[in-house]
Amino acid sequence: MSEPLGLNKDEIRALKKESTRRNDRLEGGRTWRVLDFLVYLLAVVVFAFAIRAVVVEPVKVKGESMYETLHPGDYMVVEKLTYVFREPKLGDVVIIWYPQNKDYTCVKRVIGVEGDHIVIQDGYVTINGELLDDEEYVYRRAGNHDCDVIVDEGCVFVLGDNRIVSKDSTSLSVGSIPIENIVGRVRMVLWPFDRIIGFN
Repeated sequence: MSEPLGLNKDEIRALKKESTRRNDRLEGGRTWRVLDFLVYLLAVVVFAFAIRAVVVEPVKVKGESMYETLHPGDYMVVEKLTYVFREPKLGDVVIIWYPQNKDYTCVKRVIGVEGDHIVIQDGYVTINGELLDDEEYVYRRAGNHDCDVIVDEGCVFVLGDNRIVSKDSTSLSVGSIPIENIVGRVRMVLWPFDRIIGFN
């Protein structure tokens, strides 16, 4: 018994096969669709790496120099465009390359900018003759990091919030940090979820 339209099963099967082949040709063929998908996937990967390199990057906290603002193991979101549009300012939390060791980054807080006269005595900071007395972020002050410096041109002066263990601009091997050594600005703690906080 023949099928509707007077076609038998073999003829219907052949028509379906031909229809599929024509559709494949119209859509570029299966090979082209696979290639198109791979190109799309590659574009997504390249875009993701570009975003990470230029815009934002997750960074894991190591060490305790910014405790208790940042805990070891926290994941921070570091944004890299702020300083394209403005200079660093007091209070910014930043990721920097150490001047003498470009293989090592650390997270610190900006305390002074170029031209500022920074005096630290008994753990307390004076900027241009004014006591910085609203440092609620400080965990432990360091009594052995006294200094009297003027921040170099094109540089920032940075300290850790846990100053007793922080290697920062008070160290002769670190000093003022060139702005080009700033990787980016920490905008928030993303993980763990119970510690999600943002930074202005």
